[in-house]
Amino acid sequence: MIRVGPAQRNGIGIGLGLFARTPITEGTIVVKMNKAKETRMSETAWQKYWRENNRLHDSAVFVNSIGKNGLRVTDWLSGPTPRWYRLNHSFNPNTEMKYRKGRVVWIATRNIAEGEEITFDYGEVPDEWT
Repeated sequence: MIRVGPAQRNGIGIGLGLFARTPITEGTIVVKMNKAKETRMSETAWQKYWRENNRLHDSAVFVNSIGKNGLRVTDWLSGPTPRWYRLNHSFNPNTEMKYRKGRVVWIATRNIAEGEEITFDYGEVPDEWT
């Protein structure tokens, strides 16, 4: 359904992106995050972890404070690079993030043509998170 390939904006390469291999119908789940393992660790352990694993500003890691018991860290990049990590930003996106059955998914907000890049708005979060 999707392929990874070089993405460009105004003739300038911006890295890799996701592209529709076939037409995608509005309302279709296009990409989904697999469930990731949560790890509990102390603040000190987290500081060491993000330095050693180059997670300084990585959106693929979610850290949730849990008080005296430390932190709950979810790192979706602990294995092979997932496809959703290649989604690029657009102010005119063709997918939106939703939270379904314990996973984040990107759903087509309109029909997506074969060969079109799949994008979403980085500033957007699923309604369930607000």
